[in-house]
Amino acid sequence: MGLSKQLFLLSDRPIYPQTQRWARAIHHQNPAIDGMVWKSRQHDDSSAFLFYGDRVLPTDLVLHREARGIFSAPDVVNEIMQMADRLGVVLSDDSFAAPQDVLPPTWTSQLGVGMNVDWALTERGIREFDPLTVRDFQQRGFGHVRIRVAGPITHQKLVHLRRIVDACEQYHIVPVISYRAAELKAKPTAENAEDIVEWWTTVARFFAKNDNSLVFDIIGQPEEKLSANPQLLNQIYDKTVKAIHKISPQRHIFVAPRNHASPEALATLKIPESRHGLVMADWHLMPGGPKNWNGKTWNGKNQWTTGTDAEKAAIHARIETAVHWQQKTGHLSWVGNWSTGSKLPVDQQVAMATFVACELQKAQIPYAVNGDEKFYDGEEGAWRPDMAPLLDAILKPQCHSAQALAQTYVVGSGGTYRPFEYENSQKQLEGFDIDIIKAIAKAEGFDIKLVNTPWEGIFATLNSGDRDIIISGITITDKRKAMVDFSTPYFPAEQSIVVPTDSKVDSVTSLKGKKVGVVNSSTGDIVVSDVLGKNSTDIKRFDNTPLMLQELTEDGIDAAVGDVGVVKYYIKSHPEKPLKLVPDSKFERQYFGIAVAKGNTELKGKIDAGLKKIIADGTYAKIYATWFDNNVPTLPAEHNLGAAAGAWPTVAGARIMVVHFALVPLFINPRDGIMITSGMMSVDFARDLRSEYGAFLSCVVAITLNAGAYVSEIFRAGIQSIDKGQMEASRALGMGWGKTMRKVILPQAFRRILPPLGNNAIAIVKDSSLASAIGLADLAYAARTVSGAYATYWEPYLTISVVYWVLTFLLSLLKQFGKTHVLRGISCDIAPQEVVCVIGPSGSGKSTFLRCLNALEKPDGGEVIVNGFAVHDPKTNLNTLREGVGMVFQRFNLFPHMTVLENLIMAPMSLKGLSKAEAVNRAEKLLQKVGLLDKIDAWPSSLSGGQQQRVAIARALAMEPSIILFDEPTSALDPELVGEVLAVMKQLAQEGMTMIIVTHEMGFAREVADRVIFIDQGVIQEQGVPAQIFSAPQNPRTQAFLSKVL
Repeated sequence: MGLSKQLFLLSDRPIYPQTQRWARAIHHQNPAIDGMVWKSRQHDDSSAFLFYGDRVLPTDLVLHREARGIFSAPDVVNEIMQMADRLGVVLSDDSFAAPQDVLPPTWTSQLGVGMNVDWALTERGIREFDPLTVRDFQQRGFGHVRIRVAGPITHQKLVHLRRIVDACEQYHIVPVISYRAAELKAKPTAENAEDIVEWWTTVARFFAKNDNSLVFDIIGQPEEKLSANPQLLNQIYDKTVKAIHKISPQRHIFVAPRNHASPEALATLKIPESRHGLVMADWHLMPGGPKNWNGKTWNGKNQWTTGTDAEKAAIHARIETAVHWQQKTGHLSWVGNWSTGSKLPVDQQVAMATFVACELQKAQIPYAVNGDEKFYDGEEGAWRPDMAPLLDAILKPQCHSAQALAQTYVVGSGGTYRPFEYENSQKQLEGFDIDIIKAIAKAEGFDIKLVNTPWEGIFATLNSGDRDIIISGITITDKRKAMVDFSTPYFPAEQSIVVPTDSKVDSVTSLKGKKVGVVNSSTGDIVVSDVLGKNSTDIKRFDNTPLMLQELTEDGIDAAVGDVGVVKYYIKSHPEKPLKLVPDSKFERQYFGIAVAKGNTELKGKIDAGLKKIIADGTYAKIYATWFDNNVPTLPAEHNLGAAAGAWPTVAGARIMVVHFALVPLFINPRDGIMITSGMMSVDFARDLRSEYGAFLSCVVAITLNAGAYVSEIFRAGIQSIDKGQMEASRALGMGWGKTMRKVILPQAFRRILPPLGNNAIAIVKDSSLASAIGLADLAYAARTVSGAYATYWEPYLTISVVYWVLTFLLSLLKQFGKTHVLRGISCDIAPQEVVCVIGPSGSGKSTFLRCLNALEKPDGGEVIVNGFAVHDPKTNLNTLREGVGMVFQRFNLFPHMTVLENLIMAPMSLKGLSKAEAVNRAEKLLQKVGLLDKIDAWPSSLSGGQQQRVAIARALAMEPSIILFDEPTSALDPELVGEVLAVMKQLAQEGMTMIIVTHEMGFAREVADRVIFIDQGVIQEQGVPAQIFSAPQNPRTQAFLSKVL
């Protein structure tokens, strides 16, 4: 047997993405290699990682190395070169360069142009920040913001940062948290250095759940004293990076080489051992010119006056230093704190900004300008008009051709149509289409940014300008050509019959009398419907090809009709399920095209030219063989619809879609949806349970099982919610168990279960839309059929939205009851460190008022602002709000299945990111404070009421809230236990804790409160200092109430 020119790698360890990229890089840089396969011993042959080629070669051609780190060591290179010699393959020395996690063009595209902002730094910035400000930055063209922060980290500061970060993520701007570390800069000591590590550890824990788009800048501008102490600075970087990556291993971290670093000073920087995700930051560019690390200008003179050649050369050299370090270290770069020079004339500011921006773009280094107050009026919420020319120069500089940056185009792709485009385990798009557009971009010298875009809205994103290109297995049709411009065809989208290898089906006509699967609204659906009849019960329609082929291999259907490309990929990926293709001339050949906005002839020309190049140089053939086989199709130079004019899109329905309704969203609880869908498929694919009713019975059985479980739980909960004393009182009268249930228990239970039963009925109606997953037609299925056929979405989905709304509205009428207004226009402000006692008769709305403050009850109108959070705003993260607002309940509400210690440490560990040791230490201090340290291991049930309430107070304090709400904390206690709880509350008041207390203890309110609020009938009748309220109340209702309780 001759030697094949394929390179194999075998790993003992899991396949790391970096290693996969390295292996791919070798193949791309060496066309002489036919293919490459990566396998792991932890997987069997069927799950081998197939990069190129379609078969496994003999083991004597396998290079055995562990997948560990970067493969650039000389011994590895030598082994590969030796293998290449044996295979007769010539490899170049630069074939083994380790690819970076993120390449500079991608990094530049992701980060874009940024601005330093003081939204969390200055009093003005904090006061004026509004999430809509972030929207303004995004609309103006900024890609990231550097959020400068100073001083110790506090919960209040973290909550404010959370608001900013959430707003950035909402408007797709990359947030960079930058710590100024003023204390360390002024006094670079080991003690202050440890404070830096602790500061960042706290922040990292708080934002641990945020994705990798959040970036940390460890020390913004390490000034002269600190830069002069490189050993300490290196230690800070190393410890801090390790601490952050221990919490968030993929977090990008900015590390400043040195403030105003000269090439000589860079040698003192030691790259931290935890190298992943590091970015060389703060290559400062000042209007006075580049400076060295001790802050002096290079020649002691102003380096920018009118932009002379020497001045430009100095800045160019500075940027070249950053580029050199990027190449040397393998880490990305970023220029921060670029000052445009407020003292320069405006025309020179524009000139310098244009030159610097073009130089940085040419170097593919993202940058941030300083700072927001110069360009944006936070008080007015608008950009300063006099700064518009300078801002345009920064964001969109008019560069000469020598300086122009390669254009970056945003590419939308569906992400659900394997093998053309799909998301891999790293949430990155892969597939045939993705490889094609990447190859075209490389051939034409432009960059792309891939964005996963739902199929049902993909054309809208192109027409709105959110996407420049869309490639998603899109069939070229006359209707679509009227909306968009298509490239020359890049893939033949023909369909074929697929059957088991032993089937005798040889044409479409031989499908008569057989059960046939088709993809909804596809060409195959049309052709098969013509042969078998559109309403034939032998046709089973599916939303995607893989599910249809699964049904075929499980003998649920006799044959299927699908896209040849998808079918080939399925057959190749499932050799254990032998299938064959049966072509038929009735299936017209159509073509996929790459779409751009109507009239964008320049971009269309680039794509056509790039496609022509990759076909000519063999790149297209290699990509095709990777995903399908070696039978590379011949593509026409132009697309002529011919006989296929007006045909429905081949793959319009060949993708999994999630329906989004415009007016009445189809809310399906994720757990319910998964259970019902799984149930339907389980019943449908359980061959022993099939009957002539087919998918309809599967749907009914699955929904019945799911609904039955919920209904039984609703009834059980309703009955058990009735006080046990009701049963005892009834039976004491001589009524038996049956009569007691019928006359006493069930009538009360029914009143309680009617609302959830109504909700469940509504859920069943909505969940029935999932029946289409197994080929059963319903409203949503019909809407998808219409939208796929006519490329229209608004009308069919609006129609079924109205139908669903009518159905659910009629059901909801059955569960509406009670419209009592508990609160009627409460209006008040509560200041920090204020103690407010709320008094009033039972049922007056006191507790409801309290529960509205942390959204345990949601007001029907008005505004509730707590710690800067608008409780009524649907964008507010209520969990974050509640972390800063403690609450102590009337009935203690301790967790009975946890000890006292566990009650106190659960939330701090889960939400604050404290270690167990830290949480236990905090709990012990708080239990000591409330006098219950000896009860640390006790169960709540073993404590008295007063002790349980003190534990509840300690549990609230464990989250270090800025406010504590007390809801009648002593009303459930025996009189002799009231004092011990009130004593703890008095101590908190003396310590300055902000407290809002609903109470009937008038003596306590008189002694402790700064203000007393009297509520009756849902209205604040009177409020004032205790002396006024208790000694000389003005409101008659207050007088009447106090006369009864004092």
